[in-house]
Amino acid sequence: MMRITVGGEILYMFLIVYKMYKLYIIRNIMNNSLLIQQLDLGAKIAAQRKALGVRAQSAARSAGISRVTLHRIEKGETSVSLGAYLQVCQALGLHLGIL
Repeated sequence: MMRITVGGEILYMFLIVYKMYKLYIIRNIMNNSLLIQQLDLGAKIAAQRKALGVRAQSAARSAGISRVTLHRIEKGETSVSLGAYLQVCQALGLHLGIL
């Protein structure tokens, strides 16, 4: 049986904490990347709507969502369902392949 010294235990605990910190950093980077993509999609939706000269109320009605939800989508809020994003894209003639 291997005996771990006090110094070895401290080193072992340090390595565990270090690995947990690395995972935390990686998760934050991934979450930030997804947020940036969602903000970018919201901006593209807003730009398309404005380029078409469509009012927010009309675009929302066409997509079957509320104007408030459309506003949240255009701001890139993460609490809006993916289905709502897709409905707006379809109503504005945007295809995810070109986004």
